Amino acid sequence: DWSRCSPATSGLTGKLWLPCNSYCKVCFKADSGKCVKSPSKNCPNLLKNNMQCVCKNKRTAKNTSIIACRA
Repeated sequence: DWSRCSPATSGLTGKLWLPCNSYCKVCFKADSGKCVKSPSKNCPNLLKNNMQCVCKNKRTAKNTSIIACRA
């Protein structure tokens, strides 16, 4: 999930979607979450600063019954 971490869309974090660490803990019951570099393979020169949220030790599938986890 890149939208909560990438510079172009991270401004909406906390408004439209949870920050990465909270997203992982709430939606996957994970230990934590962090943003890591994830350059676009399709548009490498356009999205070279792309970041992706990676959850550590997910314990469940994404809980879509929580509205904040749907985005």
